[in-house]
Amino acid sequence: MSDSGGVRTRLEWLGLRDDDMDDSALLLLTLAQAVGALGGLGGLAHLGGPEGGLRLAAVSGVPTGIARLWDELSSTSSVAPARAVALGEVVWSDHWPSTVEGRRPAGVVSAPLTSSDGTPIGALSILLDGPPEDAARQALRAFAAAASARLPKVHHWRSGATPWWQQPGGASRRRMMREVSVGLWRWDLTSGLLDFDEITEGLIRLAGLDAGTWDRHISGWMARIHPDDRPGVEAAIQRSFEDGRPFAVVYRVLDRQGQVSWLELRAAFERTDEGPAQMVGTAWNVSAQQQQDAWLVGLLERHPDPVYVHAADDRAEWSNAAANRLAARTGVEITGRVPWEEIPQLRGQGLPELLDRVRSVPDSDSSTTVRVQWSGDRTSWYAVRAVDVGGLVATQWSDITAQTEAEQAAARRSRQLEALNDALIRAVDTSDVVAAVEHHVLPMVGADGLVVYSLTGPAPRLAGITGHSAGFLDAMEAVAWPERLEATALAAGPQFISSVTELGRQWPHLLPLATLGGRQAWAVTPLIVGEQTVGSAVYTWREPRNFTPDDRALLGTVGVVIAHALRAAAAYEEAQRRAEHLQQELLPGPLPHLPGLASAVRYRSDATGVGGHWYDVVPLPGGRVLLAVGDVTAGPDETVAMGILRQSVLTMASQDLPPDELLAHVGDVAQRLGTRLGGAAVTATCLLAHYDPTLGVCTLASAGHAPPVLLSPGRPPEPVRMPVGEPLGAARVPAEATTLPLPPGTLLLLHTSGLLHGSDGAVQPLIDAVARHQAASPPIEATRGDARAQWLERLCDTVTDDLPGALPEMALLTVVTDRLPQGHVRQWTLPHDPESAGQARDLISDALADWGLPDLADATTLIVSELVGNTVRHAGGLPGDTIQVRLLNIGDGGGGEDADDAGGGAVCEVYDGSKATPQVRHPSFEEEFGRGLLLVALSAQSWGTRYTHAGKCIWATVASPDA
Repeated sequence: MSDSGGVRTRLEWLGLRDDDMDDSALLLLTLAQAVGALGGLGGLAHLGGPEGGLRLAAVSGVPTGIARLWDELSSTSSVAPARAVALGEVVWSDHWPSTVEGRRPAGVVSAPLTSSDGTPIGALSILLDGPPEDAARQALRAFAAAASARLPKVHHWRSGATPWWQQPGGASRRRMMREVSVGLWRWDLTSGLLDFDEITEGLIRLAGLDAGTWDRHISGWMARIHPDDRPGVEAAIQRSFEDGRPFAVVYRVLDRQGQVSWLELRAAFERTDEGPAQMVGTAWNVSAQQQQDAWLVGLLERHPDPVYVHAADDRAEWSNAAANRLAARTGVEITGRVPWEEIPQLRGQGLPELLDRVRSVPDSDSSTTVRVQWSGDRTSWYAVRAVDVGGLVATQWSDITAQTEAEQAAARRSRQLEALNDALIRAVDTSDVVAAVEHHVLPMVGADGLVVYSLTGPAPRLAGITGHSAGFLDAMEAVAWPERLEATALAAGPQFISSVTELGRQWPHLLPLATLGGRQAWAVTPLIVGEQTVGSAVYTWREPRNFTPDDRALLGTVGVVIAHALRAAAAYEEAQRRAEHLQQELLPGPLPHLPGLASAVRYRSDATGVGGHWYDVVPLPGGRVLLAVGDVTAGPDETVAMGILRQSVLTMASQDLPPDELLAHVGDVAQRLGTRLGGAAVTATCLLAHYDPTLGVCTLASAGHAPPVLLSPGRPPEPVRMPVGEPLGAARVPAEATTLPLPPGTLLLLHTSGLLHGSDGAVQPLIDAVARHQAASPPIEATRGDARAQWLERLCDTVTDDLPGALPEMALLTVVTDRLPQGHVRQWTLPHDPESAGQARDLISDALADWGLPDLADATTLIVSELVGNTVRHAGGLPGDTIQVRLLNIGDGGGGEDADDAGGGAVCEVYDGSKATPQVRHPSFEEEFGRGLLLVALSAQSWGTRYTHAGKCIWATVASPDA
């Protein structure tokens, strides 16, 4: 821009001395010259106001209606004057304080007016039709600098610290007020009369008063104030009267026809020594602004979303109807309060930062999302959008609960499907599959009932049912399969029944079943893998349900993964059934309940359900027991080899052979196995322990097997010191037997190689596990009955918890030995003659009576009579020979000192010095003798013969009639 506009000349005119010029005249002259130089449409001059904002001080070439829009500006406003003062530089902006009807200038360029120390005290603004060039900006800066330099010289300073531009002016102030239609008035408190200027006179007519005829008394004016606004005006006047502070109020006045006009009143009391003398103030017709504000407020008032307007302290000063409805529904009122102080849930959700963000960038907007749990209501989600409007921040709360819940539901469903898939991958058997469906699918679709059938067998099999009664299950099973919904789904595809009415139209015969089950909606999905139908799933709801396409697609997807899991579970269960059958055939069942012995076992096999490790507890006559553990390695045939060797031990045990002799015979079997199993090498070890509770003696023999761990009362655990022979089938010399006396309460822990998991295969880790359990438990010898059984179970857990997963096969057999109480054993030595049979009957009868077992007397006395008589007749005794008779009470099974003596059974034993084997004869009716052992066999629960070093023992077990 050149000096064609005469900028230099115009600036020189501003510098000419004029003694009559005041601040208003100076600003008007500066505006006129600046508008001319820049080619503007008009000009505005603002000075700092009492409240820290900007007040219009001079207007040049601007219509009054537009000038009023610029009368008061917030210091935080985004319009050019406010920003020029805030930034201290020339600013161009197209923002206006309010909407302007019709065509308006493109924008405003403003330069700051400054004090002598450079502090911005106001702004000089020119309205332009387009953005200014750099030369225009420089010119406006020069005009502002010239005006800033002259302002102190044309004003008479007053005392006090208040800046001069915030002090009320004289004639210049009146001229400025006339230009912006602000009237002055005064109320004399003594007379009650009002004085006013010509501007205020025009405002009086708005209240239906005639300045020529009105008595100008304050009561007449107060009577024209709208009844709804009058209390507020009176209260504002009273507060100012009491505290002496200025006040401002906007209120309505009514003319004679009831027409409403809006006035803005600003005033303060002037005081004398006696107190307030008069009130002086201004009046301004703000009807147009109020109408525009009312239109804007109405627009916001009818906005469907809650809208709040926040002050600088974040309080919500205003709210629309939607916000009020929200407050009424939730019982939480935000208006007049800081939102996150009234609703603590909002803390930490970004609302304060949102308001600060839009305040920092004027005329900007921003948004965030918040979550609120209203009292007694569901959780609601809002997208909160904030915008700065002239220093105030408006927030709009858009309810996005439905959208958010839909997004969350989709994400939750995705997570649920992943969780279901993970659960089905981990599922092992059918019950695991059904549990996964119940835990994951039912909540996913909101169902409360489930019926799953497996079709992997020869007939449909109920795999699981949830949410239905036993009566419903019985009624459902009574309906033939072809008439069921499952059969329809398998033939025609998934079935979705939304109501009982729909069910009745298609399947009326199922209505009684539906009534019994209390359900009103059903979804039936076939479970198919490829061409194989593996099952069906029926989901039920207590209320009618409209199945959406999403529901149908979801259940279809779920059905596919369930079908694959169900087929895998069925295959696993079939393998388990085969393994269990094999295990039942090859391994012992529950441990027997034996006198003088408590036991517990842990067995872990390979994936087939049984491997080469085995154990057994074999009851022997006379309350004795044979304990056995073994380990077989024979390649793929080790299970077969294990079964053969175990059965060999059982067979040999029935012969009542000593452990070392028994191992020799089993070794022969193992040797032959090597040639019978396809030439595979068979390596087998075995440990046998024979325990007699009447003597408290244990005899052990090992064929290549690790010795057991021994825990004697009062001593730490240690391995039994005994010779270990060659493995089964490899020994040329029979294994050497070791006999140990075992005090009552002694623990024996027999194990296989799976538990020898030290770095060198040593037994020390096993001993350490026993020691840990011993230290954490009461002494085993102090326990009885269930407490002892639990002690052993916990010991097994302690040992096997340390078993590494890489060694899956093992057998662990733990026993605690006790003695049969002395009172449970009766023994007599009788002469080798026929009269001893009668004597034996009497002794047996008395002993059984002492034990409280009289119901065993008939059978037992018959048996002992026949056995003693048979010995006298056939054992070939010499004069002076004797017969040993022993009676054992084994009925209590526990063998403890405090055990109950009543009930159970007894063992009768007759010893002689002959090795001859007794034979049961089958005499004819005419024969007089030969029926003795036949009677024994018929009267005893079991009977037999075992050989001793001095001869033999014929024994018979007699059970209680209750048993």
